[in-house]
Amino acid sequence: MLKLVSDSEPGSDKVVISFASAAAQNEVFSDVKPKEIRLDPFTRLQKKRLLQLRDAMIDSMAGVAQDTLRAHAEDSEASAFGTHQADAGSDAYDRDFALSLLSREQEALYEIDEALKRIELGTYGKCEISRKPIMRARLEAIPFARFTAECQSQIEREGKTSRIRQSVTSLFGLTDEEAREGKEEQAEELEDSNENLLSDLTRKCINSAEWIAEKFNDEPNFEWSCAILPLCKGLENELHERMLLPLRENSRADDLLADCNDADLAKVARYCAGKASKPPEIGVFAWFLSTAIHSKARSQTSALLRSFVGLVAMMANKQWILAKDGLLASLNRATTKYRNPAAHLESMSRHDYLECREFLIGLGGVLWILLNATRLSYTAHHPRHNE
Repeated sequence: MLKLVSDSEPGSDKVVISFASAAAQNEVFSDVKPKEIRLDPFTRLQKKRLLQLRDAMIDSMAGVAQDTLRAHAEDSEASAFGTHQADAGSDAYDRDFALSLLSREQEALYEIDEALKRIELGTYGKCEISRKPIMRARLEAIPFARFTAECQSQIEREGKTSRIRQSVTSLFGLTDEEAREGKEEQAEELEDSNENLLSDLTRKCINSAEWIAEKFNDEPNFEWSCAILPLCKGLENELHERMLLPLRENSRADDLLADCNDADLAKVARYCAGKASKPPEIGVFAWFLSTAIHSKARSQTSALLRSFVGLVAMMANKQWILAKDGLLASLNRATTKYRNPAAHLESMSRHDYLECREFLIGLGGVLWILLNATRLSYTAHHPRHNE
């Protein structure tokens, strides 16, 4: 690369233009370094969290793609010998399930990378619309947030989007014909596909919260607890459907008497043993999960904890489930920041609702991560691949 350089002589009006080589320029400016932006402690912590979240997303996406590629290859092999119609329908559903999860995670990964760029540019934590600072509580809940809660709400009401969703069909080994056939339907169905993966009760909870929010959006003195609680109940229900019910089934043949007398495990143990009809609440399960994570020795002596660890080992993202800053941190935040204050005497604002909504069902929300993390891995469904 060549650059124009002025060689004017002192005291002369004559300007001589010559060409300096890139090597010469590099030699001259070799000591010039780009200015480094000093990060405050909060932003430094957020960068660490974003990097950890990105690694978890990449691992999760790789697992989904690998499982689906294996299943697609097996389907092609099985088709030579004929496939039952019901099996074919189940395989198609599994592929759609994986596609919707991967697409959502790809969007979250994009937002994480963009947040890391903003940190390097020194613009992290500023709303891209209003240029106002984004509240720290919101950034702690959604570390890649680009807008304040108010601007995010305005965007959703007006149906704006900042970019075009990228296609991910190539990761599944689909033929061009298959990709073209699904492309038109994908655009219409993708928004609904993630919600359809939730249980009926969870969908009702979310719909109720959305109805309340729309109905009372312009009421200045509205108490928003009644919109926050259904969202938290939806999380609690999915936790029950995807963690507690499978654990109860997995520990059916275990002797849980000692666990029923253990203060840290009793409520979950009694439910799994059939001695309690009411499922444990989010906070109770979070305490149980904390015990499983921090008490490695007890995992060897407790029948319930052994069963739980064995169940999680078959799930797609056991690292997130058993990480201190994974499911446990998400449940603790949902409980202390939203559910408990809304259920008791604290007043909850519209801002609290929007923050809770984005944390649970927004882009990269806890509910969607939970859906993917608790998906049984391909080898769990197909034991012969473990041989």
